[in-house]
Amino acid sequence: MTGLARVLDAMQRQGVDVLLLGREPNARFVSGAARLFLAGERAFAPGCVVVGATGAVHLLAVGDAGMPSHVPRTNLYPISWNPGSLMAEIARMPSVAMARRIGVDGLTPLFERLIEASFPAADLIDGEALMRAVRRVKSDDEIATIRGAVVVAEAAMQAARGRARAGASEPEVVAAAMEAMALARVTTASFEPRVRRVDGMTAIDVGVLLDGCEGGVARTEPGSEQPAEQRDAIARCVVGTPAAEVAPTGSVHGIGFGYEVLESEAKCEAGMVLSVATGVVRDLVLVTDGAPDVLTTAPYA
Repeated sequence: MTGLARVLDAMQRQGVDVLLLGREPNARFVSGAARLFLAGERAFAPGCVVVGATGAVHLLAVGDAGMPSHVPRTNLYPISWNPGSLMAEIARMPSVAMARRIGVDGLTPLFERLIEASFPAADLIDGEALMRAVRRVKSDDEIATIRGAVVVAEAAMQAARGRARAGASEPEVVAAAMEAMALARVTTASFEPRVRRVDGMTAIDVGVLLDGCEGGVARTEPGSEQPAEQRDAIARCVVGTPAAEVAPTGSVHGIGFGYEVLESEAKCEAGMVLSVATGVVRDLVLVTDGAPDVLTTAPYA
């Protein structure tokens, strides 16, 4: 089942007529749209609209770059400097005007007022909670793509560690990682490689997007044996373990079409992919019905 089909199913079960999505990973999940490298933050704007009655996806775009072939070009709506014009364009989409429950994955005071004015009879609900639940467990195709992204991330890590070993500066180590991504025909990092000096070591964290899915890994140069804390955290990535207990002194979140927030009480389920970090190392782990499947294979030492 595609990401869109899973979202439409969840919308039907929860009685949601329209989703207004401004968070890029959510938009990529439902549409399959690609993106160019982005840096920095941006305020909420509805860049993707999912309509339950028609099953259609509408995307904020003015050209074909990164747009999936299955989204009709008539379903692209233009960028406008006037937020009111943008909301008017959305309200004109087929079956949107009759919406009575609208989900949003983020909001600013301005867009809240515009949505309420454009749909005075509609109730606003938490669309981000719906998207988190749908994205949490991965399909076999998504897991395969994440594995491919990990391969690229580890090639970038190998190049970065090599430059760090040679005494390169932090910007040069970042450049080596980005060059290795490009050589693997991946030009979109999920974040710019993070390089910093820690206790005489160079800590490196790499993340890439391949066909929409994220892969990543963090290691040090020089390396050392796998820290016991990381080994124990990975071992806790089993069905039923609350997210807060996986890496109590580190960090854990879901990963797939980008960063996925996990509530502390959320329990591990088979099919979830976790980013597990303790200290300065990080691994991606697939939760299965049995033992954890560590997707990252880069050596620690």
